Amino acid sequence: MRKIFTLLLNLLVFTLIALICSINCFIMLVLALFTLLIPNQKIRLKVRSHLLIFHKISCKSCYYGLRCATTIKIRPSHLLHSFKSDQCYLMISNHQSWLDILIIAAELQAYTSPIKFMMKKDLLWQLPIISWFCYLYGYPFISRNKIKSSINMNKTNIINACRKMCLVPSTLMIFPEGTRLTHSKQVASKSPFNYLLKPKHKGLELSITALQ
Repeated sequence: MRKIFTLLLNLLVFTLIALICSINCFIMLVLALFTLLIPNQKIRLKVRSHLLIFHKISCKSCYYGLRCATTIKIRPSHLLHSFKSDQCYLMISNHQSWLDILIIAAELQAYTSPIKFMMKKDLLWQLPIISWFCYLYGYPFISRNKIKSSINMNKTNIINACRKMCLVPSTLMIFPEGTRLTHSKQVASKSPFNYLLKPKHKGLELSITALQ
């Protein structure tokens, strides 16, 4: 009986988290559309950056709900205090589940400039509202297609995102693995690592070059 109650409670928490994230992204999406009326790009980007404060609050609320429903343990590094909110940063992380994004956003945004994740283009249609919000707030979207036109478009998207970061400080988070880690993916990619897939370095290389 206790296990059933715990399962139902966790299901309720995860449903509320998904609902809060969706509502928050919808509101942020509407606000971002209004900022399109601002003709000056730098001012428009600064206004959007300030609007992300509400997004931080939403992420933090969802995160605390998640910690109540799970046994996730976070051990913050003392190095976090060396970050500054008015600087640009490029970070990389491994990727094990969709919870990574929520945890990273909630834990790090108190120390760094607003975090933007490099995302796959397919999510624009697979994850409506949330992905549209990300697109308008300057998250770079890249295609997995290896045809020349897609590769060139990826370069353009990454360079543009990094240039905007120079105008209004942001933190770009990249998952070099390109997807979540599963045993089947690890076997298929013939990864030499125990807990990582083979990293895809092109996006990281372009980002480093663009930010220099």
